[in-house]
Amino acid sequence: SPNIQAYFSASFQTEGEVSLHPVKGLFRNRRQVCTDGTYKHEGRTCCLCAAGRRLESHCSAADDYGKCVLCDSGTYNSHPNALQRCEPCRSCEHPDANLEEEENCTPARNAKCRCQKDHFCISDTENCRICHACRICGTEGVRVDCTATNNTVCNERSEVVLCFVALIPILNSLCCSLIADLHLHLPDIAAILGWKDMKDVAMRSGISTTAIDSCKLDHPNNSEEQTLQLLVKWVEKQGMGASKDLIEILQKSDKHFKAEKVKEILQNDSTATSNNPV
Repeated sequence: SPNIQAYFSASFQTEGEVSLHPVKGLFRNRRQVCTDGTYKHEGRTCCLCAAGRRLESHCSAADDYGKCVLCDSGTYNSHPNALQRCEPCRSCEHPDANLEEEENCTPARNAKCRCQKDHFCISDTENCRICHACRICGTEGVRVDCTATNNTVCNERSEVVLCFVALIPILNSLCCSLIADLHLHLPDIAAILGWKDMKDVAMRSGISTTAIDSCKLDHPNNSEEQTLQLLVKWVEKQGMGASKDLIEILQKSDKHFKAEKVKEILQNDSTATSNNPV
């Protein structure tokens, strides 16, 4: 029949015996369709390796596959290719980047990172490189919550604050920071905080990374001076509510011991002031 003639040729060996052979190249061409596209090598058209694989050797015949092997662990190729190596997977564990893995790396897909809890990314790209701590609002309260791509927006501070320090214990409220000159205690407070926690407080309060970095550049290899300079900038930005805001931020960041130490400094100053009235 025509169908048999299309696939086979017959040769008679002896009377009554038939040997059927595939027509040369017909099955081969069907099997070797380049499903992911082609590339040229030494004048031949070779099939691309599929995503998740790399090329180990080129094809030896036209319209054929070379040797494609699976990407090793920790590497990937996300598109059909003729590359002889796979790309290294993205790492979400860079120090101080505040990232965590959202999607793991596979041979055909790179890893995807996201910001850790209470952090956000200001980059417009899909894959963020560094996340910043969300701002913590003080007594003014939160207007817009922090998201993965936007910092917290705080309500505007009231310019008129009514406090009755004599009626409210310093330990409980530190009302409006109306205690003896806070600047006298900045070196002691800076020593308690240290650079890492002071930087975290500053970032949560909306101080720019440029301003933070300038403190490091102004005092290279001197973390005490770096911390003190950044604390001074932070107090100037916060204004009247600086003491209360500092303790609230430390408490919300689970730095309870340091919050108590700062309270002690301010409490002792208040006690000394009340015992020695002007």
